[in-house]
Amino acid sequence: MSSVNDQLRAAGIQAIAEELPTGVLIPLEHDGVVFQQTFEYPVRQFPEEVGFYAEVLGFTPIALTEDYALFTHPQHHYCLSFRLDASAPDQSTTGLKLLFMTRNIPAADAHLEQTGLIPSRTIFKGSPVQDVISFATPSGVAVEIWEEPSPLEGD
Repeated sequence: MSSVNDQLRAAGIQAIAEELPTGVLIPLEHDGVVFQQTFEYPVRQFPEEVGFYAEVLGFTPIALTEDYALFTHPQHHYCLSFRLDASAPDQSTTGLKLLFMTRNIPAADAHLEQTGLIPSRTIFKGSPVQDVISFATPSGVAVEIWEEPSPLEGD
């Protein structure tokens, strides 16, 4: 049986070769202000990281080569990039964290479970009205999916 990283590596190599994501889009639905953000980080495990964004999150590549990736959410709500760097540090030590918001934490968690590629994740209370799913990318970038809180009555 192959490891999770082997599966993500295979998905990343396929996505790089075909320039098409093969994953099912994670349900990151939310109401309110839609924001656009972009950042870039270095990785040693480039194909695995490509596989994560394509297979686990279902993001679309805008630019994808053998050593550079720029991904976006299909509705262009989120945008990020990473590049191959053999000397990159383990990203779990850099303090970088991806934060997403959704109206439906159970659906997002079910999606992660169905991929079979995120076995290590936790759900915790981020606030009295918000659950949070926490996990990491193959390069160690922390990822949190926050539950969008309901508007307060009277708002």
